[in-house]
Amino acid sequence: MAMQNLSSEATLVRARQDFATATELRNDYALASDRVLSSLAEPELNRMMETLQVTEEYLASPNPKHRLAALLLIDDFWNDQNKLLDYAERMAIDDPDSQVRGIALSILLGLFQRIQSQLVEEVVRDILRERLMNSDPDLFTFLCEVRSLYKECPVPR
Repeated sequence: MAMQNLSSEATLVRARQDFATATELRNDYALASDRVLSSLAEPELNRMMETLQVTEEYLASPNPKHRLAALLLIDDFWNDQNKLLDYAERMAIDDPDSQVRGIALSILLGLFQRIQSQLVEEVVRDILRERLMNSDPDLFTFLCEVRSLYKECPVPR
């Protein structure tokens, strides 16, 4: 798939159209992912789920349904965010199918939201940790154990 030579304005217009084109599939997938994957990838779905490498092979399939299923599987089933980012970036621009580009854009937005959410969460946790450790170390320890606020709870002894 060759890089499209579009102006930034044309790229933005096309991205909006692609995102809209993929709306129904995104909504259906959120409600019934197994059904959607089956409809996109049967009879290849079992093979696609064998290994990440096999799933990646389907990203180059001439069948856009297989490319869609592969993207969704890498996102949800294999959960390899580094590879997913690479594939979604490329496919959001270069894929010849509007719905594949739209799903790739949707995945990119989801990755961005996760990163944003993780950063905000870390800042809030740092603020809470500082306040709780200074005001009530026992409460901080309790919250760490019960609510799993932190992966590591460095509570002063």
